[in-house]
Amino acid sequence: MRIKRKTITAIIACSLLWGTTATTEPVRVGVLQYKLNRLYFDEGEEKNIFIGSRFTLYHSTDSLLSGLVETVLPGLSISRPLSDSLSTDIADSIYAIVQVADEDSGAVINLGTDIPLDRLLHWGVILTPAHPADTGSIDTTCQLDTTAEQDVLTIGSQRIIGYQNRVEMLHDFDSRRLDGLLSYRIESRHATDRPAIARLAPFMCVLMPNLSRDVNRAATLTTSIYYRFDDARIALHFDGDRVIPLYSFTDPEKPDRSYPFDPSKGRSLFRRAPGRPGRLNIYVAQPELERAAAYLSDVLSRDRCRVRLVGTRGEADLFLEFVPFDTNDESAAIEYILDTLSLDTVSGSSATQAVQSARTQLHWSRSDPDTSRQAYYWQLIDRRLLYDIGIFPLFRPTIFVVTDDLIKGLRSGPDGRLDLCGLRKIIIPSRSEVIIR
Repeated sequence: MRIKRKTITAIIACSLLWGTTATTEPVRVGVLQYKLNRLYFDEGEEKNIFIGSRFTLYHSTDSLLSGLVETVLPGLSISRPLSDSLSTDIADSIYAIVQVADEDSGAVINLGTDIPLDRLLHWGVILTPAHPADTGSIDTTCQLDTTAEQDVLTIGSQRIIGYQNRVEMLHDFDSRRLDGLLSYRIESRHATDRPAIARLAPFMCVLMPNLSRDVNRAATLTTSIYYRFDDARIALHFDGDRVIPLYSFTDPEKPDRSYPFDPSKGRSLFRRAPGRPGRLNIYVAQPELERAAAYLSDVLSRDRCRVRLVGTRGEADLFLEFVPFDTNDESAAIEYILDTLSLDTVSGSSATQAVQSARTQLHWSRSDPDTSRQAYYWQLIDRRLLYDIGIFPLFRPTIFVVTDDLIKGLRSGPDGRLDLCGLRKIIIPSRSEVIIR
């Protein structure tokens, strides 16, 4: 149906009442499609189009109608239902002039996090400015300050502030003292009405034995524990949302466990462990893993084994720690694990021989250009770590970033890391400011 002339007149009159001077020049956008009485534009938040942006639709130099943007995404914005339908003979040759928001170029964007800042900085979680090649030090635009009351990581105009108290962090976000959050958890009230990204952490939780302890001969102890690790109740092990069980050191898509969940088998195997220990020490390398350690302590208490958390690796029989996990480099986790195991191996033991064999297979995988052979070596190393040494990948957390709706530019980098360097704050024009010229 053709737009009626009186409809256009009414819309133009309404626009004139709102003023005639825009804070930022409006942008011209193309129309991708006209569907279900909505227009789909080929530009979005990268042009500072915002929810509520007013647009005027044109065919050649003739204005057809005005409307409001309802949805804004990267590279796409969608109008509200139009007041009148468009004629199909012009739908393919129309464009729009859309109101955009100003950028607050001087704004400092404050993000709160309950994840340790050194984990964000050094574990490949966030994309940071390049390190100078000649010094190897952190670029001056990326600085970690631990001297104040709260730790602060500064990346350009972004400040990531460390919080010990999650409730305090959420309160600061809800009251707009913070522009965004980085966390292992996301509140339901934040998940639906604000820009958000969820990505799997580039590290995994691993259960390791101290190979210098007699109790860890033949991998019996850790295997008995793993039989009783219930990955169907993952919330018992980690204070996070969308925690993903992991069954391989090199293949995140492996669907099945090496040892299926079977508590009775685990108890039976524990009774055959060397010396059947009545006391064990666990070292937790990262504070986020204390819940997993508490779960393991409860499992072992049913075998009348007392567990104590200790502060150093040298005191421990077992370790719980995060290990780097890079889906673009299968060797990263393996090399880290083998280096860690080498600290505790005893000369001449079967575990030492297994570690040396895994190192040899790691070398072969790196030097063989055949990808199928590389995959074969990864499988061999995986089996050696699991069955011969008794090291088990347990889970991989998800990291969430959620921002205020005035913050734009939230995205993942090319390698999956969180790219916060492009964040910017916009200023929504008031209704008294002119929208389209």
